[in-house]
Amino acid sequence: MSAAAATKLLTGTKMAGRFKDVMPLLMTSMPGALFSGGFATLTTGDPLAGLTVAGADLLGSTALATGIGALGGKTGTRKVFGKTLI
Repeated sequence: MSAAAATKLLTGTKMAGRFKDVMPLLMTSMPGALFSGGFATLTTGDPLAGLTVAGADLLGSTALATGIGALGGKTGTRKVFGKTLI
């Protein structure tokens, strides 16, 4: 799926209003997902396994980044385990 198609898909959903910055997070998570998916494909020899690993990595990384971004709320401070992230 191209970036334009993904953007069009997300703009028509309820998720677009809640997570307005999802597309930049998806784009920054993509190189790691491609690397892990490619490595899984090479080591297992199964392209479906690589695709599954890449998809899980992409969605997991994006969800974690979105969650960390939402921690700050309106104050802008983001603390995890008592330590300020940003």
